[in-house]
Amino acid sequence: MATSRWARPTSSSRPRGIVAFALLLGVGASGCRNPESQLCSERYESSQQVVLRIDGSSLESVAESLAAVEGALEACERAQRNGEVKELRKAHRQIKAQHDALEARAQRKARPQLTPEQLDALEKKGDPSCPAGQGYDHHQDKRLIRCTGPQMVDMPWPHALKYFESRGYKRVTQDLPVAAGGGAVLRLEYGAESFTLHYPKAEDPKAHPTCLVTMGAPGKPWQEIVARATGTNPARLDLEKPTVRVGARDLALSVDEQDRQAHVKLGDCG
Repeated sequence: MATSRWARPTSSSRPRGIVAFALLLGVGASGCRNPESQLCSERYESSQQVVLRIDGSSLESVAESLAAVEGALEACERAQRNGEVKELRKAHRQIKAQHDALEARAQRKARPQLTPEQLDALEKKGDPSCPAGQGYDHHQDKRLIRCTGPQMVDMPWPHALKYFESRGYKRVTQDLPVAAGGGAVLRLEYGAESFTLHYPKAEDPKAHPTCLVTMGAPGKPWQEIVARATGTNPARLDLEKPTVRVGARDLALSVDEQDRQAHVKLGDCG
């Protein structure tokens, strides 16, 4: 098999983590390729050229690269070209994460504006839609808004859905895991980060999750992930005592870290 690797793009606008993927041209012993294999090679080369020109700050440019990679991936899967498929899937994950992040940013810019009176009230009373102990700079004038709502591990389905979607997360409805305890699953993603909440029943406005599974952003410590989900001081977390006290509940805690990404489970996750 002949192997050639392309140089990485040097544009400062290229999103971090999107790497130029290797060009693997599989040639049979006779030097001939069947039509499906030829189409895979052509689309593979074409998609890489699109990725090399990517502007990571432009949703249109990132969407173009994503479409090119998806087209190449489809062709190479049909041709059973495993080397190309592996590289394309890697590129697809990275570019899709950038695409989703840019799309979420555009959605946040479209949020309705509050009047000065509404902003004053929000600053004084706090925001019950986000977990107590947290806070954020309001997008209109950057004033600090404190949060007064339930922790993530206590959010009923409608509350959790509104909370995450308002922050740019997208709901995922395909390929969901089996619900812990046989209930329903709500999953939200933002780039490489995801939150999967298991409930006794879908869309119940009162029940809290029985299990919360989080895939943290790459490089984020597991203590920070647990603190964000539970409101617990990170300094008090210890895997030798794998439970977290939240209100009147003791939640089981497990952590698995792979490739600088923490996979955290809280509650009765089976």
